[in-house]
Amino acid sequence: MKLATLLLASLAALGLRASPIADTTDVTPRDAGNDLLTKRVAGSCRIVNASSVNCRSGPGTQYGVVTSFKKGQLLFFLCVQSGECITVNGATNCGWDKLSHRDYGHCYINGHYTDNECTLAKIGRC
Repeated sequence: MKLATLLLASLAALGLRASPIADTTDVTPRDAGNDLLTKRVAGSCRIVNASSVNCRSGPGTQYGVVTSFKKGQLLFFLCVQSGECITVNGATNCGWDKLSHRDYGHCYINGHYTDNECTLAKIGRC
């Protein structure tokens, strides 16, 4: 019994020594100024001002609906494209936030329905 315990403990110790540990001396840090990373962070916006919004195949209501998103959902937009002007409560918005979604491809939501993180100044023009 003692021999089995000793043998098991020895094998466990050898197993730990055999586990490779990554050498981090040659790892370079990620470039914080990378444009793709900056746009992705800047383009994270929530759906606001409606319980549900349509995401369309182009920047206007004449384009087909690709999918819909619910109020409060956090999405990542690539840029703002000019399109059909929409007036809601007396305010007109001609900017359509372009979304790239793994399941739906590209689609657009009018700027009235995204929070203040998705402005032309923050995510740029398409």
